[in-house]
Amino acid sequence: MLDWQRLYYGISNPSKARRIFIHAFVVLCALAIYGFFTNFVVTDFGAMFGLVASAISTGGLTFLIWKGTLKGDETYCDRTLTHEKRGGSLTFVPVFLFIVFWLIFSRSVPNLYASVWGDEASAHVYMTKSHSYSRRMCRYRVEGSYVKYPPWHICVSEADFHRLPERGEMRVSGRETTFGLQVTSVTPIDFDTDL
Repeated sequence: MLDWQRLYYGISNPSKARRIFIHAFVVLCALAIYGFFTNFVVTDFGAMFGLVASAISTGGLTFLIWKGTLKGDETYCDRTLTHEKRGGSLTFVPVFLFIVFWLIFSRSVPNLYASVWGDEASAHVYMTKSHSYSRRMCRYRVEGSYVKYPPWHICVSEADFHRLPERGEMRVSGRETTFGLQVTSVTPIDFDTDL
């Protein structure tokens, strides 16, 4: 019979360690999704911090998962899996974890930090408008060399998109820390009053 614990934890009577592991995994995935969709421009320092923190976290967690999975610990895997299936799934664990941790340490956590402790800031930068017809990504965006790290664009509303010039100087405003800028608005520059 399929009860909620079997559906959520993978087994009917999960151990405390498995419950903690699954809850931590859900929280990490939620933070990574938030980091993927947030409007945050990462600085060079923020990218380097994210890279180092992601590498360390990925290495440590990958070691624990590999060790537990290869021993057949039910915290990390179903005991009925063969060694071949376990080995195949473990090949992708480090790549997946690195992407998740990079989103968390380069975008999610710095964005949350900037929203609380960031200083108001703005930058006049050269940007280009871009319209995407994808349903999964933002449709209205601006791109430029100011946004050096993934996803290489800033999402804007449709109204802001139509107000902005096709390309040229734009004001990117938000809350800034050493990790980056939490973007709150992108506006056109009026050279008569702004300079």
